[in-house]
Amino acid sequence: SLTPNCDAGESEKYLIPVNMKFSAPTDIKVEGDWSNAAFWLAAGAIGSERITVSALNQYSKQGDRAITALLKKFGADVIESGATNIAITACPAS
Repeated sequence: SLTPNCDAGESEKYLIPVNMKFSAPTDIKVEGDWSNAAFWLAAGAIGSERITVSALNQYSKQGDRAITALLKKFGADVIESGATNIAITACPAS
């Protein structure tokens, strides 16, 4: 288990039994990083080619996911497909 049965007590020292075994989870999913994706999304908004970024959770609690709303306000064409893919292109200059 990930949480060993140990007690700090009042001494703030943890006593872990010698025979305790660690079992790693078999399946871990880490959501994409909106901070790094923001650079690529911004590049798509000002460039001439569409850029698609995948593995982004559109319902994430990461504050940087607000980049899509901001780029839409600047006129970028933001296409959200599914819950994890975002494609972005610049709007034609007017």
